[in-house]
Amino acid sequence: MSNCINSGINKVYILTQFNSASLNRHLSRAYNFGNGLSFGDGYMEVLAATQTPGQAGKSWFQGTADAVRQFHWLFEVIEMTTVS
Repeated sequence: MSNCINSGINKVYILTQFNSASLNRHLSRAYNFGNGLSFGDGYMEVLAATQTPGQAGKSWFQGTADAVRQFHWLFEVIEMTTVS
């Protein structure tokens, strides 16, 4: 996250795996935008691991590529120029 900020990447989605409560807590405390951390028109949003409906829904993300694949619709909505 700090590398993104220092590189001028101000629109950040963080994809997490199963049982990521401690990471989510750290991100909300360290990057609390209500405490004066400004991203201008940017944001940081955590996208938590999900299960899909039906028979395939018995498992979580099967790795980073699968997590990106399952959220591909979100990345297509905005103009993405960088993936870190």
